[in-house]
Amino acid sequence: MRRDFRRKNKKDNSEENSFGGISNLILFSGTPSLENIINAQDYGKDTSYSISYALTNKNVVVSRFVQFIADAMTGLTLIDKNGDEVLSWLWPIILEEVRTIFGDEGELTEWIYNTIRNFVACGMSINAPSIVSEDTGHAIKIITLDNRKVKLEQNKEGIFELEYKQKKIPEYSKTLKKPSLNREGYGDCLFSGAIDDALVDKYTKLTAQYKYMNNADPDVIYQLEKDKLLTEEQKKKLERTFKEKYSGVENKGKPLITDLIRDVRVIDSMEAVIKSIDIRLHSNKNIGMMLGIDLRGLGWLREWGSQAELNAVRIAVNGEFSKRADLLGKTLTRAYEKLVAPLNGTNIKILPNYMKDNQALIKIALEALNKGVVEKEYVQNLIYNEVW
Repeated sequence: MRRDFRRKNKKDNSEENSFGGISNLILFSGTPSLENIINAQDYGKDTSYSISYALTNKNVVVSRFVQFIADAMTGLTLIDKNGDEVLSWLWPIILEEVRTIFGDEGELTEWIYNTIRNFVACGMSINAPSIVSEDTGHAIKIITLDNRKVKLEQNKEGIFELEYKQKKIPEYSKTLKKPSLNREGYGDCLFSGAIDDALVDKYTKLTAQYKYMNNADPDVIYQLEKDKLLTEEQKKKLERTFKEKYSGVENKGKPLITDLIRDVRVIDSMEAVIKSIDIRLHSNKNIGMMLGIDLRGLGWLREWGSQAELNAVRIAVNGEFSKRADLLGKTLTRAYEKLVAPLNGTNIKILPNYMKDNQALIKIALEALNKGVVEKEYVQNLIYNEVW
């Protein structure tokens, strides 16, 4: 039996929004060396995960991926060791307890979002009690820790001890998705191989943004009279003219009339715009590849080659849903058994809301497009709305 726990309006209610801390200024307040940033991520010098966490909010593909996966996780059930659903009088009691302990007002939406974000940014998720029963010593409230504030150190017995916000946490549950090659016990960003692509996308976008804000790319070049030097007064006059009449978006494209100019040459800046778009598309495709998903599956690109191609994307995305749901279920089960009580061979399972197989509808739409009955944009929107 499926239990739905989705919220209609989702928001990031994590302990601290990823741009609330000073550490994130490393990436977004200045212009640090690209090589230094990449090295910090690849070689484990960025121990706070500030870069990868920041990109889960600021990169369009990574941010969309996290929310896309979280939105698809809509149900909860219990299964036995064979994968069959468990139906007993204890079933609703345990599931309600899971929602209460891990959830916010009985809903797991926030826990799921933060856990997926942790896996994507850090390759691991750590759960720890925030409230413990005085009678039993078991957790009655469990939170997903912000990995930027986690410190793991091995003791003499080889066991990793946890510090969180400089406080020792005696009991915790950790799930590693992608172990770090540089720091034992820690995880690694799932798109670490495309961190440089994410930064190229960021700086390409910023370059275009500031270029248009400052009108740094001129539409025309004005050539002065040959061998004519401007006096200081003429320079000031020309500068005042530009500032008063031609600065700002609302004045873009106005003609310039002055007796100081001999010739005007118009510049086509579209080539640079197209190149910028191509660079960002290439970078974000690489990020999608590292995350294991086609950008069309995220709805970011709506270009479909054929019905068979669309179906292949749908199957691949549903496979991704299954993998992420299994990982979330194992994380919940491990945390519950370690911090609350044993489940005696029973496992918690997250149920994804799979993409729909509307092949008949898609076939009719594509045939109508080929016959010129409908526009391409109409078919793209129909496919997106009906399948996703």
